[in-house]
Amino acid sequence: MSEPTTAEQTTRRFPDGFTWGTATAAHQIEGGNWNNDWWAFEHTPGSGVVEPSGDACDSWHRWADDADIVQALGLDNYRFSLEWSRIEPEDGEWSIAALDHYARLCDGLRDRGIDPVVTFHLLDNFEWAFGYGPRFGLVDVDRTTFTRTPKPSAAWFGSVARANALDDVATGA
Repeated sequence: MSEPTTAEQTTRRFPDGFTWGTATAAHQIEGGNWNNDWWAFEHTPGSGVVEPSGDACDSWHRWADDADIVQALGLDNYRFSLEWSRIEPEDGEWSIAALDHYARLCDGLRDRGIDPVVTFHLLDNFEWAFGYGPRFGLVDVDRTTFTRTPKPSAAWFGSVARANALDDVATGA
């Protein structure tokens, strides 16, 4: 088989409708996410974490600058995760300020022509629920039987997705 010619190389394109984006994880970029199991782990002696997240790159306060960069790059979408420990800092206590922050982020992205893609849960869990443990995700898996049990946070996420809104679900209105 011969190597493609320059003309053939320039005709190789992504399919129509293909979109480009970027992705981030709340704990890694927002800063100040102290109320979760990952923060506890990264501050545990012997964890192997060389540099705890601390203020990270302060995207919680500088999200508009980050959105401007995504726009300047010409990207179509931005996938980000929600930091659950900000939304529900204590069992049953909802932070309207955190929900409003994420709503502003979505609005700001749309204003820039960028589609927000929300990942409910990436890596960390709220610390108040179970304390640090190695089991992450929306579903608990029994390691002996492999039985899967959705966590309460999975039910909440499903409610948000079905309602396509945060306010009514979070506040119970």
